Amino acid sequence: MNVDRASDAERPGNDAVSDAADTLLDVRPKYRILQDLIRQGIADGTLTDAARKLPSEHDMARNFGVAYMTVRSAVNKLVAEGLLLRIHGKGTFVRTEPAARGATPGVLALLVPSLASLWNVAGLYYFPSIVQGFCAEATHLGYEPSVIGRAKDGLASSSSEFTDVAGAACLLISEEDAESIESLRDLRVPVVGINQYRGRRAVSYVAADQAGGMEEAIRMLAARGHRRIAFLPGPPGNLGAEERRQGFQRAAAALDIEAELVTDAPCDYTDISGHARAQKLLARPERRRPTAIATAGDLIAAGVLQAAREADLSVPDDLSIVGYGDFQVATYLQPALTTVRLPLAELGARAALLLHESISGVTRRRALSLPVTLIERGSVGPPRPPS
Repeated sequence: MNVDRASDAERPGNDAVSDAADTLLDVRPKYRILQDLIRQGIADGTLTDAARKLPSEHDMARNFGVAYMTVRSAVNKLVAEGLLLRIHGKGTFVRTEPAARGATPGVLALLVPSLASLWNVAGLYYFPSIVQGFCAEATHLGYEPSVIGRAKDGLASSSSEFTDVAGAACLLISEEDAESIESLRDLRVPVVGINQYRGRRAVSYVAADQAGGMEEAIRMLAARGHRRIAFLPGPPGNLGAEERRQGFQRAAAALDIEAELVTDAPCDYTDISGHARAQKLLARPERRRPTAIATAGDLIAAGVLQAAREADLSVPDDLSIVGYGDFQVATYLQPALTTVRLPLAELGARAALLLHESISGVTRRRALSLPVTLIERGSVGPPRPPS
């Protein structure tokens, strides 16, 4: 029953099901083909056991010859339609009394610190991909997505906005944002966090491995031969900035390098901040000047690059620079910026999936860590030999 036209020997089930796959192959996405195959396998009893239980999603991926996430998407849609029911620790079953077909599962909300934050300098690079990933996955699962900004002095402009919300994902930028999750739980709204939730409630969250990404970047610099490495952190109180700083300190403790954490103000995610702090570092005598500067953000790195030009230093011959985020600006800098790519769209999509699982009856707390990717470009090279 391979959706990719596998041989008949690889296709469990009857010929009618295989013919359905061939008929639909050229005109429908794989997950929609798979939905129809699962429905027919349920109807003729070839896919379920005596207890009306489906095989695991990994088993179905192997049997159907498709990716696990294709199966996941198809099953999620059928759960949302009311045909299937997930029971934590037991598996996925056909509902004995399916919900009304065509019923909409409701609204999935994405709560951001404020709508204004979507349009600040750093937010223009950071937020849109998360929002797009969340809204696309929520729509794919059959929900109506909604983006809600938190008011300065409360959960949102009005708690009545959450009356018809099936679940809400909260974008956590600072420790204070955890209050939003806890307030929503008090309203009995299913919630998940985007970025680490450090509160005491049993709240699921999905986060990128930001500390691990910075640690990998510092190890890469050390492997290139750098022994004097400075780090320009992000704003205090920012969860992502704190994790990146921890990654730098963890790598520095494990490596034979002269590591410097630069805490001079202003510590924010702007090129102005990077420029001001880098100017002081690069004004030092050559023997005390860092040969590499890692930063908590790509905009900070852009400011470092400008300061290097003003100091008549060549990048990467005299100074290597590493950013964080892999925002669009990274590819337009000269030289192009070595940086750590964040899986922003996937963060939003996984948050929507976690919410869907919670709404479908999964109550176990989950903490998902998504890998980041070190992207090596022209701003890093070996240090110049001492003169």
